[in-house]
Amino acid sequence: MKKSFLFVCLFIILVFTGYGQTQKLCQGNLGKNIFKDGDFGKGQDPVLLKNPEIAPGYVYVTQVPRDGEYSITKNTNLLSGLYGSWMHVGDQFDPNGYIMVVNASFGPGVFYEKKIDSLCPSTLYEFSADMINIVRITTINHSLPNVSFLIDDVVVFSTGAILQNERWNKYGFTFTTKAGQSSVKLTLRNNAPGGIGNDLALDNISFRPCNETNILQLNGKSNAVVCKESPGLAIVPNLSASLPFVLWQNSKDSVNWTEIKKGRDQSITHINDTTGQYFYRFFAANQEKDLDNEFCRVFSSVFTVKVPENNFYVEDTICDNAQFTFGSKKIDASGNYKEVFKSSLGCDSIVSLKLTTVPNYIIGFDRSKSEPLCAKESSGTIVVNNLRGGHTPYVVTVADNINKGFKDFQKLPAGDYNIKISDRNLCSVNDTFTLTDPILFDIDMGPDLMIFLGEEISIKPTANYPIVKTEVTPPDYQNAANSIVPLRNENVVIRATNPNGCIAIDSIFIKIDKNIPIYYSNIISLNPNEIANRNFKFSGPFGQNYTLEEFLLFDRFGNILLKENQLVDGIINFNKISSNEIEAGTYIFHLKLKLIDESIKIVNGTLMIEN
Repeated sequence: MKKSFLFVCLFIILVFTGYGQTQKLCQGNLGKNIFKDGDFGKGQDPVLLKNPEIAPGYVYVTQVPRDGEYSITKNTNLLSGLYGSWMHVGDQFDPNGYIMVVNASFGPGVFYEKKIDSLCPSTLYEFSADMINIVRITTINHSLPNVSFLIDDVVVFSTGAILQNERWNKYGFTFTTKAGQSSVKLTLRNNAPGGIGNDLALDNISFRPCNETNILQLNGKSNAVVCKESPGLAIVPNLSASLPFVLWQNSKDSVNWTEIKKGRDQSITHINDTTGQYFYRFFAANQEKDLDNEFCRVFSSVFTVKVPENNFYVEDTICDNAQFTFGSKKIDASGNYKEVFKSSLGCDSIVSLKLTTVPNYIIGFDRSKSEPLCAKESSGTIVVNNLRGGHTPYVVTVADNINKGFKDFQKLPAGDYNIKISDRNLCSVNDTFTLTDPILFDIDMGPDLMIFLGEEISIKPTANYPIVKTEVTPPDYQNAANSIVPLRNENVVIRATNPNGCIAIDSIFIKIDKNIPIYYSNIISLNPNEIANRNFKFSGPFGQNYTLEEFLLFDRFGNILLKENQLVDGIINFNKISSNEIEAGTYIFHLKLKLIDESIKIVNGTLMIEN
């Protein structure tokens, strides 16, 4: 292949890629890559020193290319004089592989033009390439690459602006050659101006025949199982009408292939019943002669046929007191047996068994147990170890007295258990265990309480185990074992934990009576010689659990004789009233108190005043 053709194919891919137009890549299998040098090769030199002469009209350089120049390098950061706006980018798959870096020329125009011969008529082709805009995503005011691709002087695809997204993407398109067509003229035209921007890197360019319908499958799968008893399997591909000719191949290792059929007959039948794996594939083309042209034919995916073995010979040994299930039979004596089974692949499997019985022998073991930590919990354990006297592997089963099996011997409830230990030959030994619950952890908070508002209480639960942790709801009562003054009706719940981690829960309901009794003096003397009796005193049963809002003293006509809203040393002093102002007699008072829960209590009563 000429190097100039490499450059043509390179830019063919460029024109058909990009953003702003819908591209269509091949959805089926591809044929051989006509563009053999599309990955630009690999080597030891960081930058290809010799001019590859693949881009006439562009100047090859071994440093950073300027407008109208290009380079072949392993990574852009290996180019001397790298622009700060350019990314460090190299081959995606091979650290020694090369990429092509292009700095487009100043004026819009044709990049390259070439006529390609040796194409096949009525054949679908795909051009594709990996491409990246090498200007950093944070760089502004740089022009974006924009190219159009022409086939036989007609524009068929334009990229639009190729964005700065800092990632490689595969771009390409498909087109079908006309009947009788064997060549095509490819033209690449740059639409974006050079100068600042319009900088690209390219790699992995390919030009391949394509077929959209050559995935070789049956019932959606790329493999099948064929039983020896029914070895025939028809393999029929779903090919398009434009590819009527097929060349079939088969292989036993998927590496070395043998031609088995060629022509218009597209189906093939697998009939081999010998155990093993068989691989099938085909080539398809528009004309029979094109089946031998690797630039025209498309190949299918590989279809695998597996023929499994169906005869199996087994020797086994069991104890003479054991019973062996073999297919539909239960056998317990030495002898030769044969059964037909249906395998997981759906094929008949013929199993021949030679069974030998041996005398039972003693299987020894050590055992230990631990009781459940808490009553009615699954925390007991049974340990069986140091198995001896039998043949590995051993199987240990544990079941309760209703034959319920347990897989985890570390989480058992209290109860009676049967233990069975079996070895490879089904010899077995049995034992029993009993796990016993401890005494149920119990906690008691005492009876429910009814108290006056402001009354101080303590809550001290009793338990039959030491308590290492308590959780109280509501949290205000967490320290109620010392003292607390409840302000509202509350259901108090305590969750206690003992040293074994067992949980006990109890609750107590506390009801608050807000109708607290208020005691007060009912005789006041205004005699100057009896100073001690000039004070109105009142109190509740639990100390100062209220504040004075208002005190009013009325005469018999409803007139206010005295009004106070604060206490002095816990009393209301009647010094403001002299004996000359009122007569001795009985008077009405009104007392308004704010309790500690912010509620209001009213006390109305009578006082006898003496002169």
